[in-house]
Amino acid sequence: MKKAAIALCLLAALLLTGCGGKVPKNPVHSVGDIAGKTVGVLEGSVSPAYLEGAGRVAKYASAGTMLGDVKNAALDCAVLDKAVYEKAKTRGVRALREPLVDKTFHIAIAWENPDLVKAVNGALAKLAEAGYLDALERAYLLGEAMPQAPQAEKVSGTLTLAVTAEFPPYSYFDENGEVAGMDIDIARAVCNLLGADLEIKVIRPDELLTNVQYGKVDLAMGGLTPPDDEGGSIVQYTKAYTRCVQVVVVRRK
Repeated sequence: MKKAAIALCLLAALLLTGCGGKVPKNPVHSVGDIAGKTVGVLEGSVSPAYLEGAGRVAKYASAGTMLGDVKNAALDCAVLDKAVYEKAKTRGVRALREPLVDKTFHIAIAWENPDLVKAVNGALAKLAEAGYLDALERAYLLGEAMPQAPQAEKVSGTLTLAVTAEFPPYSYFDENGEVAGMDIDIARAVCNLLGADLEIKVIRPDELLTNVQYGKVDLAMGGLTPPDDEGGSIVQYTKAYTRCVQVVVVRRK
């Protein structure tokens, strides 16, 4: 009887230590460690676009659930927008000091249209001053209420925008098959201020800039950032309309 009790105690100890009682140490200490790892991302986020080298990408509907799975080692790490992480902070996890992505997004316009660049920059400045750009970002990333866009007083033309519709939450197809997203809303608000209708053209990511260069569209949006030497670019860029910061979240131990 005594031997049986001892055996049960040993079995219980083995189960606790060998079947999840002890969480393994954090395997991700830098952005370079993501390669080959299991990474969590949020559904409808831009994060997967920057995770080509990951071993497996698991999608989550909830930031809290995802960070909990980082903590209990179901995930090696998670990648999400910095603002979302700060809102859903979970004990037992931390963000690496070095972000995976930290870049500003801009609108591409042909070199032949300097007046359009000036007009769009003016409209973006007005939207920023009114708080529209910040409020729109919080609506898409944090689920806050959608801000009201300025309405066009008089329409005197049309501007064509090229997007990929493969870059959520900036551009994507909604449940009705319509192109939607933060970029679409910003472009429409800009057009309203300029007194223009917005026409949307969905194209491949590698054709965004050439469509602008050859005058097939007026504008292009979709994670576009000017090169260090913008003078050598085939297009010109407006001022930034948003900043994308993607952080890598890992276990504390």
